Amino acid sequence: MSQGIFIGMLLGIVIGVLSGVVTLALLKTMAEASINNVASLVPVTTEVLAIPTFMFGGPWATATLLDEALELDELLLPYATVVTTVFVLIVIVPMYKWILRLSIELGESVDKSDD
Repeated sequence: MSQGIFIGMLLGIVIGVLSGVVTLALLKTMAEASINNVASLVPVTTEVLAIPTFMFGGPWATATLLDEALELDELLLPYATVVTTVFVLIVIVPMYKWILRLSIELGESVDKSDD
């Protein structure tokens, strides 16, 4: 295995774990917020939307160290594959539960407004 593939996979693991943990922390904050208080969800939502920027092209991607030491083309495919896999494995179940909870809560609020 070449050095670029190994470093791409290693970076993918590190960034995937960091992004997954941050996403879970933000998800916990969003789960504890009330749907009635939408203003409290806006800052957290913008932070969640910033996670892909960090994962797929944050400042590390253009760092001089990586650019000079390795071929970026050799690094990107293993990195993208591993970061996506690790991230999805970390967040899939909590995200699914949160989406179900949110849809039930939104459905109940729509039913109450119809009365």
